[in-house]
Amino acid sequence: MLLALGSLALGGAACADWTNGDELSLETESDELVCSGAACTCSPTFGIGFVQGSDGTGTVPNFELVVPHTGGGFSAYYRNNATTSLVSVPTWFGPKKVGSADVNGISMIENSSGGNLEVIAVQGSSLVHYYRNQSTKDWSSGTTVATGVTGQPGIVQAKLSPGNFEVVVPLASGGLAHYWRDNSVASHPWSSGTTFATGRTYSAVSLVESNFGTNRLEVIARSGSTLYSMYRRDDRTWTTPNEIRVDNNQAISATGVHQFVQGKGGTKGNFELVVPLSTGGLRHYYRDNDDSTYPWKTSATWVDPVNSYSAVGVIWSDYDNLEVVGRRSADGSLASFYYNGGWLRHGKDASGNTVWAGSVFGGEPCCDPATKGQWSDPLSAGAIGIHAALLRTGKVLLFGFTDDSNQGYSEVFDPATGQASVPSGTQPHAFCSGHAFLSDGRLWVAGGHNDPHVKGSHRFDPSNSTWASLTDMTLGRWYPTLTRLDGGSVMAISGTTKTGRISSTNPVNSSWQTMNTAGTLSARLDVPEPFTSDGRPIQLYPFVYQLPDGKVFVHSGRGSRLLTTSNNTWSATQYTTQYANSRTYPGYGSSVLLPLSPTDNYRARVMLIGGGGAVSNAAKSDPNDTPIPATATTELLDLGAASPAWAYKASMSYARVLNTAVLLPDGKVFVVGGSARGSSDHATVPVMTPEIYNPSNDTWTKMCPMRVARLYHSTALLLPDARVLTAGRDHAFNELPYQWPERRVEIFTPPYLLSGNARPVIQSVASTASYGQSISVTLSSAVAATGIGSAMLMSPGSVTHGFDQSQRAVKLAITGQSGSTLTLTAPPNGKVAPPGYYMLFVVSTQGVPSVAKFIKLQ
Repeated sequence: MLLALGSLALGGAACADWTNGDELSLETESDELVCSGAACTCSPTFGIGFVQGSDGTGTVPNFELVVPHTGGGFSAYYRNNATTSLVSVPTWFGPKKVGSADVNGISMIENSSGGNLEVIAVQGSSLVHYYRNQSTKDWSSGTTVATGVTGQPGIVQAKLSPGNFEVVVPLASGGLAHYWRDNSVASHPWSSGTTFATGRTYSAVSLVESNFGTNRLEVIARSGSTLYSMYRRDDRTWTTPNEIRVDNNQAISATGVHQFVQGKGGTKGNFELVVPLSTGGLRHYYRDNDDSTYPWKTSATWVDPVNSYSAVGVIWSDYDNLEVVGRRSADGSLASFYYNGGWLRHGKDASGNTVWAGSVFGGEPCCDPATKGQWSDPLSAGAIGIHAALLRTGKVLLFGFTDDSNQGYSEVFDPATGQASVPSGTQPHAFCSGHAFLSDGRLWVAGGHNDPHVKGSHRFDPSNSTWASLTDMTLGRWYPTLTRLDGGSVMAISGTTKTGRISSTNPVNSSWQTMNTAGTLSARLDVPEPFTSDGRPIQLYPFVYQLPDGKVFVHSGRGSRLLTTSNNTWSATQYTTQYANSRTYPGYGSSVLLPLSPTDNYRARVMLIGGGGAVSNAAKSDPNDTPIPATATTELLDLGAASPAWAYKASMSYARVLNTAVLLPDGKVFVVGGSARGSSDHATVPVMTPEIYNPSNDTWTKMCPMRVARLYHSTALLLPDARVLTAGRDHAFNELPYQWPERRVEIFTPPYLLSGNARPVIQSVASTASYGQSISVTLSSAVAATGIGSAMLMSPGSVTHGFDQSQRAVKLAITGQSGSTLTLTAPPNGKVAPPGYYMLFVVSTQGVPSVAKFIKLQ
C-alpha cells in the first residue's frame, strides 16, 4: 500500500530504484510514422481520458479509458479488474469505436449521479460532450458546448451538490476558458465561465478539484515546453499562471499531454504529476502539500526513462496505487504502469540494469493508409491463437489451451463477420503440436502437450468444422514441424518424445514419417545424428520446405541439409548460416520460401528473418534470456546458385525475435510481431511496427504499428481477401506484464488495397486444376485481362511459433489475355506445388491483388 507517495515512498531514499538522471539503453521505435495523406485524421494533440468507474464484478471496479481513434472518433477501452488466480495481470478489452469526427484532446469522468461516463472532447475547433449510458452501455452522439477551442481539455465533477461538471480548455486565440454544466436543471445547460491566463497560447490542460477550499479548481497547463499552475479562488477569480519549477529551480521540459491528480501522499494529499518529457521518457513529479511553500519535487524514480510519449492519463486507484496509461510517440501503443512500492518493471538489460516492461495493451498509431497500411480494431476470437490455420472455407481455426492450461481449446473465427464458433468433436490438447494441410484440405495435427497428448494425432475437417482423433503415434512429438510433400501426404519431423525441451531424459524424436488422406501413418525413418556440424541433433520446430527438385529442405539451429525422401538419404553438404546464433527455437525468428516462378525455372530461395541472440538451449527455459538482444539481420540461401551459401541480405528496421513472416500475393514478405529482446518464455519488449520486404530490390518498409503486442505464442497468416490476420499470445508462457490470455485478433490491410487503384475481380474459375494444364479465369470489368500483371497460387497458412508450416507461393505463367478472359498455366508437378487447395490471386499491373478463389490442384 502506498501511503506517502512523493514525500516518502517516491521522494525518499527508502526506494532503491533509478535516481534522477539515470539513463538506460533499450531498443525503441524512435521515429513517428507521421500521417500526412488525405485519408489521415491524426490529431495534433492526442489526449487520454482515464478513470476508475463503478462497473465490474470484482472487489475493485474496472478502469475505463478513452483515446482519440486515428481513423476518426474515439476508442473506448476498459480493464477488467475482477481477476482470478489463473490470470496474473488484469485484461484490457477494446477498443470500441465511438463517433467519426476528428477528435483531438479528450478527457473523461464518471458521473457520481447514475454512473454514466462523461467525455469532453475537442473536435476540430469545437468542444463536444458525449456520455455513455450506464444501463445500456450505449454512447450518445456528441453535443457541442463551445467553439474556438484547441488542444487537451480537462473535466471534473464538483463535489458539492448538485455535482456540476467543470471544464477548462485552451482557446485557439490564447488563454484558457472555463465552462460548466448545471446539473440541478433537467435540461443540463452548459454555460461559459471565465476566460483567464491570457497572454500566451496553451496546448494541454489537466484539471482537478483539490481539498484546499470549496470547489477549488486546480489547473496545470502546458504552453510550449513549460508547465504553468493556477487555481480558482473562492471568489471565482483565477490566480496568475505560475511556472512549475522543481527541486533547485529546475524547469520541466514538457511535451504532449500531461496529467495530475491529488493522491494520498503526505497529510494533506500531495499533487502527483506525470509528464512526457521533450527529451524522452515519462517522469513523475509531486508537490509537497504539507510544506507551506508547496514545493514541486522530482520523484526518485522514472515511470519510463526509455520511450518517448505523446500523452499520459493518471488516476489514484482503489488498489492504493498511482496508475498510469501512456501513449508512446513512436508507434502509438498504449502502455499501462503502476506504482506499488516502485514503478513496475521486470527483467534486466544487457548491462544488468533493471528495465521497464510496461504492459502494451492497445494503441492508436498515426499513419498514412495509402503508404503504411491500416489495422482493423481488435476483435475477440474466443480462443488464444497459439496455433492458426486458414481453412478452405475462408475461416480461421485458432487453437491453444484453456485458462488453466490443462485442456485444449479451439474456435473457428470468421474474418468476414468477426464472429467465432466452437467446432464439433472432442477438442484435442494440441498445444505444442505441428500441423499442415493434407491434399484433401483437411488439417493434420501431430503431437501435443503432456502425456498422452504428446503422442496424439488429430484431423480437422473444414467442411463440417469437426475434430477427429486418429491412432496415436508410437513415439511422441512435442514441437514438431509438418510439411506437405509432392505426393500430397504430410511429413512430420522432429519434436521431443515427451513434453519439454531436449534433454538427456527427453531426447528429440530424430525421425520423420508421413500421414496420408486415409489416415494412415507411415513408419518412422531416422534423421542423421548429429544433424549439424556443431554436434547437435535436429532442433525443435525446424524450418522445412518441399523443394522443386523433389528434395526436402530442413533448417535447424545454424545448419541446413537436404533430404531425398525416396531413399532417406541426406546431403553431405551442410549450409551454415552467417549469423552466429540459432534462428530456430527457442530464440526463433521466422523463415519463408520466396515465391517460386516459372521465369527462372522455379528457383528455390530460402530466407531467414530475425531471431534471438546467444540464448540458452538448456533443458529448461532461462530467465537470463530476457535481456539478450534480438537480431535485425536476415539471410538468403539461393539453392539455384552454382555454390549455394547463406548470405546476409538487408536488415530489418527493428531487431526482433519470436516474429512471424507472411508471404503476400504481390510477392513481398510481411513480417510482424516479436520482441526486441529475449527468447521463448522470456520476452517483454514488443515490436509493434511490422515491415514489408521487397525481394526485387532487397529493401524493407515500415508499416503502420499494430495495437496488440504479439510476443511468444503469436501467429499471423494471409487471408483470401489479401489482408493479414494476427492472433495469439498466451498467459502461461509469457513474462510479466504480459501474463494474460490475448484472445483478440487484428487484421492488417496492406497499402496495395488502399492505394485507390482499381482492384481486379475474379468472376469465375474452375474449382480444380491439373498440373501443366491451362486455367481460364473470367474477370469483371473492373480490371481487364490486359491489366493483370501477375497471378499467384498461395497455399492456405498453418502457423505456430513463428513458422508457417503450410505457406507456399507459386507464380503462374500468363499465356493469354483477351477481354475479360485471362489464361494461366498450372505448375508442372507436385514438387513445385504439392497437390491440395490453393488460393488463386490475380494482381493488377499497379500491384493490387484480387480477392482469391480457392482451387484444388491435382
